[in-house]
Amino acid sequence: LIERKLPGSIVNLSSQASAAALKDHSVYCSTKAAVDGLTRVMALELGPHQIRVNTVQPTVSTL
Repeated sequence: LIERKLPGSIVNLSSQASAAALKDHSVYCSTKAAVDGLTRVMALELGPHQIRVNTVQPTVSTL
């Protein structure tokens, strides 16, 4: 996108577990927190190139 000077968007998949401490889920929670951090940094770096970066944090639903 940068090379071609095209705007765009990137959507990363995270989890609400990135902000919560869940017993016996240390690896899962920490990697999702890393995805959140990466998304924030990518948004800062790619924003000037008209590329949006966001995270979706789905949760469990009992519909």
